[in-house]
Amino acid sequence: MVARVLSFNRYLCEARAQAEAGRVAPIPDGPAEPARASPAPLLEDAIFAALLILAASNAPLDTFAPQWMQAISGLAMGSDVTAVADQCRKALTADRHEVYRLYQDPTEGRLARMIAALRLALDAENRLEIMFVSQVSLVDATASGAFKDDVSGAVGEIVKRSWERRFRFIADFSMPRVSVPPIMAACAGEGAGFALAARILHEARFAVQAVRLEPNDLSLLKTLAGLQR
Repeated sequence: MVARVLSFNRYLCEARAQAEAGRVAPIPDGPAEPARASPAPLLEDAIFAALLILAASNAPLDTFAPQWMQAISGLAMGSDVTAVADQCRKALTADRHEVYRLYQDPTEGRLARMIAALRLALDAENRLEIMFVSQVSLVDATASGAFKDDVSGAVGEIVKRSWERRFRFIADFSMPRVSVPPIMAACAGEGAGFALAARILHEARFAVQAVRLEPNDLSLLKTLAGLQR
């Protein structure tokens, strides 16, 4: 996926050069979105999508980081693309305290904060509230993104697996006798992808009463879960 985006962006540079020389470049298979002025946002989306798929397969998030960093560094596309590599490296190597700071700090880069959200969503030792909020962030960031079809299954698997692991520690839940059974039912239900993740999180909000979802987030979960009237 990352390689596909890098290849497409290389094509854009080559096509521009050929157009300037009066030659027509062939059109490759590229992302469905229109080309952006900078490749950085699309590259961020591709890297994050690849990380979600790695996480869903239980692979370490930094499995291919060296290859990706090398590929990105080889692109002559300006400082904004270099900043993508820096954000990725920063968020993947941060310790737990720094990951939480990255996630909360609005001055940090978009990719760094998304990777921080993913790491928080995967950390079984985090407070339940942190896991819940970070997973809502993941759904919000990816359900309408450029690679939504590629990552839907991964998001559903990440959310389902993380809550199933937390069932072993039901004392962490608010009113567990009431809140846990609906979450278990949502995890065991049919479906996959964003719909599954949204159903689980929609039920899980009752288990984290210290967290109050924004209306837009609650509406998104209901829509994805098929509960919106």
